Parts: sequence; structure tokens; C-alpha cells
Amino acid sequence: MDPCGEYNRRTVSESSAKEALRTLTEQAVQQVAAGDHPLEYFGGATALYDTRRDEAITKLSAFEKVRTELGALQIVQDRYGESESERLALQFVYGFLGNLSEPNFDLGIFETTWEAFWEELSEPEWTWLGLANLANFRSESRLLDIGDGITIRARSFEELAEMGWDEWHLEQLEREFFEGGINSSYIILTEHRLPKTPDNFVLIAPSVYEKAVHALLALRLFKDGDVAIGRMWHLRPASFHFGLGGGLSTGFPASRTYISGKEYSLDESDLPSVRDLYDTLLRYEGAPDRASVNLNLALRSFSDIYERRSLFRDDTRLVDAVTAVEALLGTRVEITFKLAFRVASILGNDDDDRVRIFELMKGYYDTRSRVVHGGSELFNMQGQLKDKPRRHLENQEDLRDFVRRLLIGFLRLTVSSEHEFDRTFFEERLDSTLLHGTRRSELRVAMGLE
Repeated sequence: MDPCGEYNRRTVSESSAKEALRTLTEQAVQQVAAGDHPLEYFGGATALYDTRRDEAITKLSAFEKVRTELGALQIVQDRYGESESERLALQFVYGFLGNLSEPNFDLGIFETTWEAFWEELSEPEWTWLGLANLANFRSESRLLDIGDGITIRARSFEELAEMGWDEWHLEQLEREFFEGGINSSYIILTEHRLPKTPDNFVLIAPSVYEKAVHALLALRLFKDGDVAIGRMWHLRPASFHFGLGGGLSTGFPASRTYISGKEYSLDESDLPSVRDLYDTLLRYEGAPDRASVNLNLALRSFSDIYERRSLFRDDTRLVDAVTAVEALLGTRVEITFKLAFRVASILGNDDDDRVRIFELMKGYYDTRSRVVHGGSELFNMQGQLKDKPRRHLENQEDLRDFVRRLLIGFLRLTVSSEHEFDRTFFEERLDSTLLHGTRRSELRVAMGLE
């Protein structure tokens, strides 16, 4: 193929599409000037949203030629799809009219609109951003890079505006900060990129929220603290906006929940460990069926500890934590003893540590059973919590630490194939292995506990 000939054909196609758009915008300005609707009705509008507004443009004599010219461009066919040429044509007109101050054709504004339009058409990738307030978080650093397009940063509306977040987004962020009682000056920002294809032209990438969820889980697995996020706002920054990816959000706004709690601190020295946990979670997502225990339920129950609408419900949070342990090491018989024995044997570093963990787990499980089965034995005659269950409900740090360490250990077992500890092992040989010092140590090594 002659490269010069290909270049000339491409240039002719671009020039032809540009000239057709110029004719269409001239007609659109005349239509607005003579019509009943003001310029603001069309300027900056979203294509294929209001059919009556769209019809005012699509009925113009130049529209069909523009649609055909854009649809014939190879770059449009490859990245957006020929069927989307109508949307592109409408969006160009709305974008051009949005840059006018009065309904008069302006060649300079047409040129700048075309340059932005063509620059975005030529961009090979989509970029999606996610933005959310971070609660109960503190750091000595203004910027913490977790990797995979995820950063935690001190809240700066000026910096966010420079990234492309508009005034409306920033107002939502600020409103949630005050209405939701956000007690942190940090936000989480996620970025996801994909090559443009017709299949993802109108896609709202869920990955920006999923990345935040995975990062949040990695933070919670790393250390204690009630770190949480509010509603996540989505943005698809572009040289020219095609009317997609604006004011969308995921999750619950902080104003509808109570997300206060214990402060979570993170410093740059912690980042390698958090990144390792995040990468492990991603690897687990690729092979969840390889888990030798019910790791999905355990992770979900662990997350529920932090996602409960009210952190004053210590009873439900304790049940969530014990449910996570049961999903990993539960048994149908002698549940209290066996669960405590297994947790202590796997996590304990020496005899004294195993005894300590064993007694704590028995107490936590006993309190959990009383909560689940009605809770009447939790209270004395005066309606006050008895001392022992009160201690367990008010002091769950040890229990959550046990859950974190077990989850990390089982995640490592799942993503690694260099061990023999499969589902059959945990169903049939776990207890006898835990009674044998050498074999128990081999399991702990495989779980990253030694």
C-alpha cells in the first residue's frame, strides 16, 4: 500500500468531514436564531437524551452528509462504531453551540471546537476516573500511591479541578464532607484506561469503583482502623466530551450512613505491604475456585465488619468477625473448642501465645453464640451487660487481628501452588497436622506466618 496515497485519502476524509460539520453548524446557528428555544437549550446538551431537541438538528439538510462522512472515517469505525456517527455529529453541534455567547456563527470557535473534537477522536484510549471522600484516615504524606492507578491524596479542590473534575463534582464532594460528617482531609482517586473500541464507547467502567473496593480491603487487611469511603463519583476526562461519563456515581453517600470510627493511619513506609496485599487480592480474583476453604464468605464477612451502617452495633460486628473465622476453619461438631484450637494452633507463635489465643477465641465465640441465640444471657437482672460479654463486645481488636492474619494466610495459600494444603487437607487432616510441631510449622510457612 502506498503510504502517501493512504495519507492523502485520510486527509481528504478529515477535510470532507470538517467541511460538512461547518455547513451543519452554520445551519444549526440559523435554526437556533429563528427558533423558539434559546441558545442555552442546545449549548452543551447531551446527544440522544432529548429526542425533540435532537430532531431540531437531525432534520437540517446538512445532517445526513455529516453522519455519512463521520461514519466513513476509519478511526470512527475502529474506535466508536459507524452506528455512533449520529451521536458524534449531534455532540459536535451541541459542543460548538455551547461555546457561543450568542446565536451567530463564529469561525474561530468552530476551529477550536473541531481541533478538540478531532484530538479526542484520535486519542486511542479511554480514561475513567473515580473520586470519593475517605473517612477516618490520617497520614503524614499528602500523596500515597498504591499502584494500579490508585492514589490517596490530601483533598485539594484546585488540584482536582486541574484533573478535569468540574464545579458540580466538587460541590457534591464538599456537600458529602459536611453532611456525612467526614472526619478526614483525604480522598481516594482511581484511574482506569482501556483502548477505545465500539464495545466500550458508552461503557461506564466499573473498574474505578472495584479498584477502590480492592484498595480498601487491602488497607483493612493491613492494619486495624475504620477506614471507609463515601460515594464514588465517575468522570471520563476528554479533550471533547461526547456526552458520556458525567455525573454518575457508585456506592452510598456518607450522609445516608454513619462512617465514624477508629482512625486509620498510613505512611509511605507502609505502602509496599499494602501494594503486596492489593496484588494478592487481584491474583485471588483470577482464581477464586482454587481456595481450599470458603474464602469468599470470609472476605465478605470481614468487609461487613466495616460496612455496617452503625458502628455502635458491636454485637453484629462481632458476629461478622466470627462468621469469617467459621468460613475459614469451622466444623460441624465441638465448634467452640475446635475453632479456638485451630485458630490458636495456626496463629500462635509459641505455647503461651497459643494458650492466649485459645482462651480469647473461646470467649469471643461464647459471646457470639449468646448474641445469635437471643442474647438474654448477655444481661444481668438490671438489664446491664455482664462483665465478660461486655469485654468481648467492647474490645474486638484481638478478634479482628486474628481474622486479618487468617485471611492473609489463606489468600497466600490460594494464589500459590507450591504446597499440598488443598481442600481435602483442610477437611480431613487439619487437626492431626496441628498437633504435630513440624507439620504445623510447614502449614504456617505456606501461609506466610513464619
